[in-house]
Amino acid sequence: MLVALAVAACQAPAEAPLSYARCSPGDVCGLGLRCESVGWRSLDASVPLCTLPCAADPDCPGVFSFCGLTVATSALDGGVGGRCLRSCEVDGDCRPGTTCQVIAQDGGPPKACLGGRGP
Repeated sequence: MLVALAVAACQAPAEAPLSYARCSPGDVCGLGLRCESVGWRSLDASVPLCTLPCAADPDCPGVFSFCGLTVATSALDGGVGGRCLRSCEVDGDCRPGTTCQVIAQDGGPPKACLGGRGP
């Protein structure tokens, strides 16, 4: 029994996904974000991403975040409304499981970190 307790104590606890990173349903994300399926225009499928619903940039926590108003979702709102995203210039600006993709929407940065292939 002591060996089992020692092994359990040595295992690192699972870390929560970073804000605006890919996630798995049920994950608790950083900055109070939640794991939702998010897609963009012609992506083949939506990808689980740590995000929040939004109507404007101030709704989105964290540095480099903005409200993507035309992001497709399959969340509670039925796919309508914006989602908080992370702006970027290159893939290295993005969280694990996401890449910097051109979105070119009015009122927001021209690139955002999204999962899957680009639009």
